[in-house]
Amino acid sequence: MQPVRIDIISDIACPWCAIGYARLVKWAAEQGKQTEMKKALFEAYFHYDAVISDSAVLVHWVESIGLDGEAAQKMLASDQYVQTVREEEARWQQMGISSVPAFVINDQYLISGAQEPEMLVKSLRSIVSN
Repeated sequence: MQPVRIDIISDIACPWCAIGYARLVKWAAEQGKQTEMKKALFEAYFHYDAVISDSAVLVHWVESIGLDGEAAQKMLASDQYVQTVREEEARWQQMGISSVPAFVINDQYLISGAQEPEMLVKSLRSIVSN
């Protein structure tokens, strides 16, 4: 069986809604903390109702996972990762993604929106068998 690649687009509201958020996740990934950053920002938004478009709020959550807040602030004040995030945004939009979560399988198939686990399994099995 061939390996299957699944990209899960699940950023808080959507990948293009909060560019600072998306850029910060890219920055954290370079330091091996992408998952921790996503989890922290998810918690900030959904548990604490934090305004994730506010750079001071973002820096607070950067520091909460042990990363350098000052370095994060400098990155957010620059245009670092803007082009990368915009290119991803355009790519996802071209694939028809207009809401999250979205599951992109092997850059060819899209399962959009929240699905019951059984439906995801059925869809994935169908894709893999083709």
